[in-house]
Amino acid sequence: YINEDGELALAYETQKTINKQLELELQDEKSKYKSHEREYKLEIEKLREDNDRQQRLLAANLSTTPQSQGEAYMQHEITRLTTENLDLHDKNDTLSQSVHKMKKQIKLLTKKLKESGIRKKDRDYFGMFSYPSGEEMNIMKQLVTELKPRTAVTLLPGLPAYIVFMCIRHTDYINDEDKVRALISAFTNSVKKVIKKRHEDFESTVLWLSNTLRLLHNMKQYSGDRAFQKMNTPKQNEQCLRNFDLSEYRQVLSDMAVWIFQGLIKSFAEKIQPFIVPAILEHEEIPGISGNKPSGFRGRASSVESPVTDQKPTKMLLQELTNHHKILTFYGVDPEEQLQPIIQAAHLLQARKTEEDVASVCEMCSALTPLQICKILNLYTPVDEFEQRVPVAFIRKVQAQLQEKQTLLMDVKYCFPVRFPFNPSVICLEDIEVPEVLKIKLLEKL
Repeated sequence: YINEDGELALAYETQKTINKQLELELQDEKSKYKSHEREYKLEIEKLREDNDRQQRLLAANLSTTPQSQGEAYMQHEITRLTTENLDLHDKNDTLSQSVHKMKKQIKLLTKKLKESGIRKKDRDYFGMFSYPSGEEMNIMKQLVTELKPRTAVTLLPGLPAYIVFMCIRHTDYINDEDKVRALISAFTNSVKKVIKKRHEDFESTVLWLSNTLRLLHNMKQYSGDRAFQKMNTPKQNEQCLRNFDLSEYRQVLSDMAVWIFQGLIKSFAEKIQPFIVPAILEHEEIPGISGNKPSGFRGRASSVESPVTDQKPTKMLLQELTNHHKILTFYGVDPEEQLQPIIQAAHLLQARKTEEDVASVCEMCSALTPLQICKILNLYTPVDEFEQRVPVAFIRKVQAQLQEKQTLLMDVKYCFPVRFPFNPSVICLEDIEVPEVLKIKLLEKL
């Protein structure tokens, strides 16, 4: 019986669908079972074959004599050892190549150290060089007169000074005052001769400024004065001079260093002076300046001619400074170039100029003289009609506050006082050698 809504028919169809689904799942499970069964059978077959093989091997081993078993074991060991031996041979070849490479590097480094004037000591030395009396000028000929910058730059910085000082130590050791006097005189005279001959050669001048200062510092460091021994090692204190007081000679070297320095700065200033003002005017955006000159100087001939070139002045100045700085660094000299007056003049032109700014203007121009400041302010010309000139009242107040009267214009050739700070060395005297390139056969290391 089927009711009006067809519920029985619907239930029947639903049951048929469920049965069909269950049948499909059952078939799927049967397929999986058969697949697993095949895999298990294959695995069992493999295990059976392996078992048979092992049984055959066991039977063969049981049937062989002890001698045959020993031979098989020995053959196995020979094979293993041969393999290990080949691996060790490969490692040995690799290590041999590394050792050979290291030996070459050590040999090369040893040669470089020897050429630069430093060699690892193979015995204990006192850090002295002895030489026959009367040979001072012959030694200085090779060590100073004929030493070229291109050779010196490959050596230990200040090596000639170290060698001279080690000779001084020996004269102190034997207490020969005449010999030390002759030695230092030969050095100073030779350096002066080289400077006078090559005064236009910047590298030569720097080379002997560096060596003069190095010898001066060594004399201080090994003088026995406690003020100069603060950075010394115990070994360096043991090597201090015992008999001589070289303070007079230190003053001679100091004066010579100042003389060399002044010549160096003069030569350096002549090279960079044409670039300074154009570079500052290019770099500093100064109101009242058009082109390469301040407006107040229009129509006047410049005292410094700008170099004719396509490069910008700032770039050229920096290039010159960089090149000279490299040379100073190569020879162990710390350059200090003071451009403060020129920089302050540029700042003065840019500064605000009201009566409230008088004090600050005076403070910012510490490197300029009062009349230089007033001259700059008076010569300042506005760049256009909307800009006012510097008030006369402002200039008068600046004059009143500065008070002192000095030169009217900046002396661009003025040489600032120089002071060379003490610079102790960490180089061990006993490690220093005379390189073959110097060709000095008269020195004997002690």
